[in-house]
Amino acid sequence: MENKKVENKLVPYQKQAGLLLEEANALTIKTEVEIKKASDVFSEVISAQEKIQVEKERLTAPAREILDWANGVFNPLIAKFKFSERLIKSKMLDFDKKQEDKNKKKLAKIAEKVAEGKIDIDKASKKIEDLAPVKSYAGDIGGVQIRQNRKPVITDLSKLPRKYLKPDSTLIRQDLFKGIKIPGVELIIEKTIAKKRA
Repeated sequence: MENKKVENKLVPYQKQAGLLLEEANALTIKTEVEIKKASDVFSEVISAQEKIQVEKERLTAPAREILDWANGVFNPLIAKFKFSERLIKSKMLDFDKKQEDKNKKKLAKIAEKVAEGKIDIDKASKKIEDLAPVKSYAGDIGGVQIRQNRKPVITDLSKLPRKYLKPDSTLIRQDLFKGIKIPGVELIIEKTIAKKRA
């Protein structure tokens, strides 16, 4: 019911938005009189936007308060669960790494025995199959998979081709405003329009 009231309250704004859009489309600005007329239309648009924003705030402020409260109550719990998750994953990966290291040593011993002729290839193959990495573990109520994610690591930034370097536009802007000259960058000035405050 409240939604319907809000929608009904917005009907005049919807009509005004349509009319102002028509006026904006119809504007031609070739004379001082026309730019003054455009200033009036612009002011109406800005005023209407501000009123709509106030209406929106009136409705969304309570929701934001609820979200803030919920985040304050739930986020500490979620953080504890996330920490536990990271801790368990870390311990599992440590275990997996130790198993992998043990298997590498066993593989080396098998290779050594094959080279010395102490075991034949068929027996060695069977032993090697038994050392295949474990990809999953299951407990009584759940299981985990061990996946391999591939991710790039930059080892020498100076060798990285230029196409992979992204400029930090915020830092560039700050330094330019401080008067620092940056090769390959220039400060240009673009004009914008803002509503004149009384």
